[in-house]
Parts: sequence; structure tokens; C-alpha cells
Amino acid sequence: MTQETSSSPSRAPSEASSSREVASTPRDLLAKSVDGTAPLLPIDWTPSVKYLVLFQVVSHAGMASWCASAFIPAFLQMSQFFRRPIGDMTYLVGAYTLMMGFGVLFWNPLADRYGRRPILLLSLSECLIATCGAAVSKSYASIMVARVFQGFGICAPLSLGAAYMKEMYPPKNRGTALGIWTLSITCGPFVAPFVCGQVPFPF
Repeated sequence: MTQETSSSPSRAPSEASSSREVASTPRDLLAKSVDGTAPLLPIDWTPSVKYLVLFQVVSHAGMASWCASAFIPAFLQMSQFFRRPIGDMTYLVGAYTLMMGFGVLFWNPLADRYGRRPILLLSLSECLIATCGAAVSKSYASIMVARVFQGFGICAPLSLGAAYMKEMYPPKNRGTALGIWTLSITCGPFVAPFVCGQVPFPF
């Protein structure tokens, strides 16, 4: 009886600490908003909001692979316009793809520090400006510079998109969302020349 009585007070602090540890989940540790209620986690968003975010991330990621090969059917016309060998046009694809690989090393740390949404908007804006520059380029050097910045800016969703799927969907639905996101990246390189080839070679 003495041992049981002496041991019961010693268990009380441990039980209290364990209860505090259970309560200290990521959901409980969220910062309170102005009205005192915790903001919703992405997994608690309504299906319509999840679809909108999924569409935005999938379109952004698909655009990255789409722009890599979209102008391949126009290599002949571009070589004549810029008065360069047609082989030099392939460097425009290579420079774009190379900067996509280096760009994720730049955008990922910024997204960890400032959040994914502002970084995605910033990268998309930078790519938009570079795309406009490529559209009005009058020389091979200017379009090469535009393609470098284009690849650097568009690559953010290639690495950040999976994090959105992980936070928005439970494991049973996460595979479908990741599959859609991956499909947009995979289909871009061979769908883009087929669609954009109608510009230099219309039916």
C-alpha cells in the first residue's frame, strides 16, 4: 500500500506532460487569427477551393514543360529570321531546360522562408515578362537571354507542386492529385509542338 501511495504522485506530472504533448499538434500550434479562431489547414479547405488550387498548380507546372518545346516546329522559320544555322535554335531549348534545373535551387529556399504563394506569383510574373521579351526579340542574342530568364522563372511549381498535394489531400486521394500534376508535366513536351505547330504550318 505504501509503494502504491508513493508512486501515484510521481505519475501525475508525467501524465500531465504527456497530455500536453498530445495537445501540441501542428493543428493546435497554429497562430491565432485576429478574431481568435485558428485558420483552416489546407486539408480542411472545401473541395471547390482545392480544385482551384490544383488547377493553378497543374497549369503552372504544365506551362513549364509546354514552353520548352512549343516553338520546335518553327525552327526553320526562326533560323531564317535570325540568320543563324538551324542547329543554333536547339540551344534555345537547351538553355531553357538548363535554367529550369538551376532555378529550383533558387526558388525552393525562398518558398521555405516567405511561403509558396508569393514565390509562385513572383516566378510566374518573371516568366511572363521574359516571354514578352522573347516575343518581341529581333536578334538571336535577345531571344537567348529571354529564354534563360523564361526557364529560370517558370520552374518553381516543378518542385513546389507536390507540397500542395501533400497538404491538401489525405493519403487515399493524394495519389490522384499527384498523378494529375505529374501528367501535366509529362504531356507538355510532346503536346506543345503538335498544338503550336499550327502557327508555322496551319492545316
